[in-house]
Amino acid sequence: MKNINRGSANIWLVVLIVAVVAVGGYFLLQKLDVPSSDQPQNQEPTNNTNTQATTDETAGWQTYRVEKYKFEFQYPSSWKLGFDVTTPEQTAITFSDGNEKPPIFGAGVYPKTGAAEDVKKDLENPKEENISVLGMSALKIAGVSKFTKALETYIIFEKSGNTYVFGGLVPEATTNLIVSTLKFF
Repeated sequence: MKNINRGSANIWLVVLIVAVVAVGGYFLLQKLDVPSSDQPQNQEPTNNTNTQATTDETAGWQTYRVEKYKFEFQYPSSWKLGFDVTTPEQTAITFSDGNEKPPIFGAGVYPKTGAAEDVKKDLENPKEENISVLGMSALKIAGVSKFTKALETYIIFEKSGNTYVFGGLVPEATTNLIVSTLKFF
């Protein structure tokens, strides 16, 4: 019975992070008056997240380090940490754009599979693409959020029995760039 409850808690934490980023993005988009998803987006999709970011693209970025899971990644210095919830079994991190706005990006580590299904159920017509992250098979999922009606992109992969999820309401190229700075130590 204990394992069933633990599995339910993990699923709800993934759903909570996706919902927080989605709702936060909705309010952010309302304030910024960003074009809706049915209008053309000025972002270039980038398929290769395995290449290292050039120094110029991430110059001045901050590094976020997760000791428990022995990884770090860089993020824009203008972003602010929203929350970092680390339990004995998982961690969830969100970032806002630095103006006390709701979260626009999230990262999480979960001891389960199925995170891709959790993400897809919150997106309209999700598109999937198999990619590589640090030589590992990964899945990129992009679609319009059912909550914000804005495009969201997530990158999901498994390592050492854990599922890693990165993404949110930032352009796909930004998600790719953040994931390209990912390092395990």
